[in-house]
Amino acid sequence: MLGDCAELRQNWRSLKSQVQDAVQVVYNRKKRRIRRKEQKRVKITKDTLVFIDRSPNYCNPNPPLGILGTSGRVCNKTSAGGDRCDLLCCGGGYNTQVVRE
Repeated sequence: MLGDCAELRQNWRSLKSQVQDAVQVVYNRKKRRIRRKEQKRVKITKDTLVFIDRSPNYCNPNPPLGILGTSGRVCNKTSAGGDRCDLLCCGGGYNTQVVRE
């Protein structure tokens, strides 16, 4: 099992590096080719991670895209699910408030 965990960590580091170095491209339908959106002279190889559109920011509301955002939502500090505070707060930290009824 330890070998599996070490391998998973290595793969995660590799994927994280690829995502950080990903290249935004545009597609030319006539030539059936992609090119960098920014005109840099760095070659795109078969191992380069590319993307066409940037991902939306899910922290902020964007009604046309159906994104509710996470700002102002109540989180569960002890949850292991999608309502965890570290997930809902998008790395911005959170304030704890005790409510007694």
